[in-house]
Amino acid sequence: MIRINATFDEDFLKRVDQEAQREKTSRSGFIRKAIEEYLRMKQREDQIRRAMSIQDSIRKKSGLRNAFQQIRANRNRRC
Repeated sequence: MIRINATFDEDFLKRVDQEAQREKTSRSGFIRKAIEEYLRMKQREDQIRRAMSIQDSIRKKSGLRNAFQQIRANRNRRC
């Protein structure tokens, strides 16, 4: 692993230390875990944005305003 230096406010660092102690991990381990979780969350948000963009594109191509209308249209075609 590579060592880095970071600067934190004293109160913030106290909170980090308290949480790290509560989770029975080191300060570095706690910060690493927090950053990993943040990066996973950002990746998931990007995936959701892409999926929503695809849905919007499909909706525009179909000419329907929402999924309920699409389902209703599909059901009506079967009858």
